Amino acid sequence: MLPDEIVSEILSPALKVPDDLFSDTSEPSPFANFTPSTSAYLLVCKDWLRVATPLLYSVVVLRSKAQATALAAVLKANLEFGRFIKKLRVEGGYGPSMHAILKSAPNITDLFLSLTIWSSDTTSGLCKGLPLINPHRFIVVDPWSPQPLKNKQADALRKKVLECIPSWNNLRIFRYPYGVYLIETDAFWMNRAMELSQALIGSHVHTIIIPATFFSVPRFIPPLYNISSLEVLQFPPSRDVDGRFVSAIDSDPRLKQLATYTITKRSDQEPAVLNEPHIAPSLNPHFKPMALASEQTRETVWNRVLFFAMHVKELRSPSFSRRPDASYPSRLPILCVSKDFHRLALPYLYESVVITPRNAITLRDRLDTQPLLGSFIRHISTASDSFLDHSSVSRQLIREAVLSAFRSADRLEVFGPVPGHVRQYLSTEALQLLAQTAGRTL
Repeated sequence: MLPDEIVSEILSPALKVPDDLFSDTSEPSPFANFTPSTSAYLLVCKDWLRVATPLLYSVVVLRSKAQATALAAVLKANLEFGRFIKKLRVEGGYGPSMHAILKSAPNITDLFLSLTIWSSDTTSGLCKGLPLINPHRFIVVDPWSPQPLKNKQADALRKKVLECIPSWNNLRIFRYPYGVYLIETDAFWMNRAMELSQALIGSHVHTIIIPATFFSVPRFIPPLYNISSLEVLQFPPSRDVDGRFVSAIDSDPRLKQLATYTITKRSDQEPAVLNEPHIAPSLNPHFKPMALASEQTRETVWNRVLFFAMHVKELRSPSFSRRPDASYPSRLPILCVSKDFHRLALPYLYESVVITPRNAITLRDRLDTQPLLGSFIRHISTASDSFLDHSSVSRQLIREAVLSAFRSADRLEVFGPVPGHVRQYLSTEALQLLAQTAGRTL
């Protein structure tokens, strides 16, 4: 019989939720897809039940009122289970059950909370329960929308969050929910950002994570300088092609002192440097992999290899960088290896499409002349290439490419903007076309 410590190490990969997944703020939620319940591991034997229970409850993700009700019932019957909860992700209000959950989980260190609350939801349980915990890290999601949700439940939760932030003396890391240029010209969202910045002044945070870069320092940043414990303002990696982000940082001495960021610059002519092992050339120049295998076997194997080589899984996430760099080189050379590679990899190339003003015309013409390519598309995202892409010409180019994609993408599953980029509005024509072509798969 194995010791509990070894059994725990064996079960951990299957039961634990990776932190990058727990803290993922992309839309839709990474937990929106169905996966088999990991609680089945607890039914193998009593030893696994004893060892796996703390692992199962260490990270809790709630996405429905039914889940919250079930968890509250379990914690009421087993008080010690609540002490196992270290990370809690709540993607809604979920009624009075949230008070019972938070009351039973005093050891929460990481809290993920969504402020997107519909009027039919109830946040009374969250509002009563939030003062009962004292997290170390707090991740807030409040995505920009041209028509924000306005209701009593959402307002009550937002006000309670603003009250709790200064009172949580263990709070050290805070993920700011608002972007930059998306709210700079929107008074409603700017007011929200300013209120949050004022609440953070009285907090004990030392690291604030800002979700987007900028070209001029937004108004909600300077109030954060008044946080006495603040040490770091962390920004996401940026290519900063024209240097305006770095210039904006350098123009503010206090921001320059606090800001941490990574700038990746590489010219189009400069080849990417890959950390690849040196592979000696084959001694047989006429060698053909799997020459003795059947054609079906060869295609099955190469399909699986190309799935990973073409970054298919990564590109399904809106937060994955679409720009080729040292860790993500261009995928086009793969299609040039052979006719078989071209035939097998072409569907993967078009599986996830990002439409920008730079590629809109090319993509539109290609889909209009080769409608078959549209049947490969499963995900469509829209993105602006720079601050100048807010122009009407750029928006029109993206709309035309979107219409062309909608005409042929009869298996489309996801459509939306890349996080941090300007939303694209659908015309009545585009919406009708989308429903007609991909209504059954979207």
